[in-house]
Amino acid sequence: MISMTRYLFAALIVICTSPATAIDFNTHTHRDGQTFLTWEEDSLIDGESYLIFRSDSEITAQDLPTMAPLFEVREGSSIAALERTLSPPSYTNFFVKDIRDGGTALPDNEGLLVWTTDRDQTTWYAIVEKVDGEARFADVTDQSITPAIAEFRARPKPLLVRESVGDDDRKARVWLQYMDLNNWNPTFPRMETTGEGMNATVEKIPGGYAFSYMVLDPIDYDPNRSYPVLMDFHGLGQRYFVDPAFIFDWPVIYIKYDDPMNSFWYGWSETHDYATGDIPPTGPIVNYTEARILRTLYDTIDDPLYHADEERVVATGHSMGGTAVVSLALRYPEIFAAAYASQPFTNPREQFTPGPVCQEPVPLGANNIERVYGAFDSQLPIKNITPYLGETRLDPAAANYQFNGMPVWDWANQIDNVSGIFSDRELPALMLDFGSRDCMVSFDTQSLDFLEALERQKVYYSAVTIPASHGWQNFAGVSPIVGPDDDFPGSPAGCDYSLIRCIEVSRGDSFPSFENNSGNATFDPDLDNRNYYNKNISWAAPWFEGQYNGAVIDGPYQWQATLFAIAPDQPAPGTTVAADVTPRRVKLFRWPPGTEVAWTAISLLNGEMLVEDQAVVDTSGLVTAAQVPITPGGTILTLQVDIPSTWLLD
Repeated sequence: MISMTRYLFAALIVICTSPATAIDFNTHTHRDGQTFLTWEEDSLIDGESYLIFRSDSEITAQDLPTMAPLFEVREGSSIAALERTLSPPSYTNFFVKDIRDGGTALPDNEGLLVWTTDRDQTTWYAIVEKVDGEARFADVTDQSITPAIAEFRARPKPLLVRESVGDDDRKARVWLQYMDLNNWNPTFPRMETTGEGMNATVEKIPGGYAFSYMVLDPIDYDPNRSYPVLMDFHGLGQRYFVDPAFIFDWPVIYIKYDDPMNSFWYGWSETHDYATGDIPPTGPIVNYTEARILRTLYDTIDDPLYHADEERVVATGHSMGGTAVVSLALRYPEIFAAAYASQPFTNPREQFTPGPVCQEPVPLGANNIERVYGAFDSQLPIKNITPYLGETRLDPAAANYQFNGMPVWDWANQIDNVSGIFSDRELPALMLDFGSRDCMVSFDTQSLDFLEALERQKVYYSAVTIPASHGWQNFAGVSPIVGPDDDFPGSPAGCDYSLIRCIEVSRGDSFPSFENNSGNATFDPDLDNRNYYNKNISWAAPWFEGQYNGAVIDGPYQWQATLFAIAPDQPAPGTTVAADVTPRRVKLFRWPPGTEVAWTAISLLNGEMLVEDQAVVDTSGLVTAAQVPITPGGTILTLQVDIPSTWLLD
């Protein structure tokens, strides 16, 4: 358990006998694993705080001076300071009302604490005002102590705080989630700069433990069908509030996340008080933000409002948001069907290493990255926690507990981690774009080395490098297979090859990865042109409804896919290419290393045998058909393991 008293309760508590306003609880209720406490603040003074005490036995006024406080709450704790920095704000004060009634925001002078319990028990709370470092125990009344509260360990639910209806009748809902203060450091501040030049001032707004996100209904929402989930992560300095002009007009459940303190979508130090300094000298660096993201996702999936398809979850984001996408896809591959990252950090520690393109990279890191994770040379350890306690399905972080204690900058180095600590993971389909003139996220250190690592590890990826700086490239690197296009027979209507508008790929689908693709650019390309990687090969997928020889077959003795050479920027026939093909995310076609596998490549158009050869399952359990000819008319690739005659029944 995190002991916030190390830096929140440093002042000596002494009894003050001067006159003061009695502080009594207005609300003391428990719901969904969380206890909500409110009180009217002292209007006669400024700068006071409030000590909250908690006990599993009845509290008396005489007990309080000998008790350690649970938490110290600053004045104005109902004010949603981070929300007020939005223009316009989604809301301005925090809420306490029930989840479904929309609720009413607390007034500015209403104090608030939300405590998450970790067990079933009966509990009492008390409140004492603290002024100038002195706790006013003499002013405690009977109303300053709650009656017994029955607390229950449960999954906390978010509060609905705003609902709006757009011109297309879609509902956008803003949800507020209170995190577990018992396992949270709320001191991480957001830096707000006002003014310019010599007149600029910087204000630290406490990050707190209450966070918001928006969920948008799919276009033409039909409650009788299920929808994929698109998780969208913003870039550095941006926020979750979405201008209607930037809301995707897609048939997906769209979640817009918020990282208001720019934690680079992972977390921050458990032990550092960020109010005293920006660069933490101590760790561990805890995945607070990731835990919140995972909680948000599962709350949305389980909410009957949305009819989400858990098998079709896709993440997307640009810049810092692209960094989130890459990291989440590698750390939690079992969640995602696919992931699109635009100009992400893949090894942020090397951001400032000069190269041919970025001889002087933009100094983005010292001010932003190090203040989150600590100095580059400190190598503070990491700690992964889960979004919920005791729910196995909702504990995707469990697979990452083994890495707790790993230096944070190594943990953030996804170039090495692809073929290192994550080498045995079946990753989702990864799609990326990079600007070859980008020095905000240095092209020299963050781009081609990552693509090469994916290729070596036989991870399916598609990508493009564009002679551009650090700007959103509108899904330029999208895979031709993540969503269908209505130019292909059998595809759903209204789908667009150049986007991921129709997300049909499922995390349960097996798919091929491509290596040594003769149609790819090299990893030392001409940076004045667009360079494509694996955007020239498509394959028949489930949504083609029987077209193109059907979808991928993943059987115990046979794996089969029908592959097509296409033009990189449009769903049109391309030119014949050759590529190594490796089945990935297989469920049934799994054989031990050393197993011999026969494979054939046959023309879909005329049944001609193009190649017949052998392969062997490698030490990683992967089998690769080498240099398969892939034609515009279609190549049926079949990998087959002979059934031993001793297994056959007479």
